[in-house]
Amino acid sequence: MADSDEESSPQAAPYRVIGAFYLIAFSVLALDQAVKLLVLTTLRIGHEIPILGSLISLNLRHNYGAAWGLMAAHTRWLTCIAVVLVVVLLAGGRWAPRMPGHLRTGLPLLLGGALGNLADRLRFGYVVDFIDLHFWPVFNLADIAIVAAAAVICYHVISEERAAAHRDADGSKASTDESEAAAKDHPCDQC
Repeated sequence: MADSDEESSPQAAPYRVIGAFYLIAFSVLALDQAVKLLVLTTLRIGHEIPILGSLISLNLRHNYGAAWGLMAAHTRWLTCIAVVLVVVLLAGGRWAPRMPGHLRTGLPLLLGGALGNLADRLRFGYVVDFIDLHFWPVFNLADIAIVAAAAVICYHVISEERAAAHRDADGSKASTDESEAAAKDHPCDQC
């Protein structure tokens, strides 16, 4: 009985939020690494497997660079940057209860994706990519999580900016309407 009271107490809520933050991040990491293990054991470089006709295929690639293979000659720097990002996000998860919802969703996705690609860099010296859309560079599940994190965060920022612009516009109109109404009701106007 005491355990259920303790779990539903307000003090337990922050620990649940922190736990959810890390659960999301490590679920992304686990899924990414499990799928990459399957890809590495079943695909060979240069042998493409169509999934949805010519739209999507599995196509194993070794990415020594960052997004789109950029900075391939700077793998060590990319690894160092990834380590710093992961450490900051791992430490930052402790503050998840104080974060707005979009950061509590976006940052663990970013952490999981960064961990997935960092694990590849540390194990192989490159990132394992395999999803080929034929009009976009080949990518992986960790990349999807990173892009999803950016989308969640950007969507919220844009939505907030629009809402603030509407509040400002409504506030300006309301204060103009109030000024006109006050001027009409002013006793000196009757003189």
